Amino acid sequence: MQRPDVLVERGETPFLHVLASNTNAVRLYERMGFRQRIRTEMVVAGSVSSCHRSPSSTPPN
Repeated sequence: MQRPDVLVERGETPFLHVLASNTNAVRLYERMGFRQRIRTEMVVAGSVSSCHRSPSSTPPN
């Protein structure tokens, strides 16, 4: 992963999305030079568990 300042020098605009509750990631990204610009709310629609199948389950026939 390139440092944000290197990308900016090349004329690129680096950005990340991170959950505020993921404080370890937030601190890491801040140490890398990222800063918070926008705070948004996330809404999850539907059931996440219906999208995932455990590795031991067999596919439907």
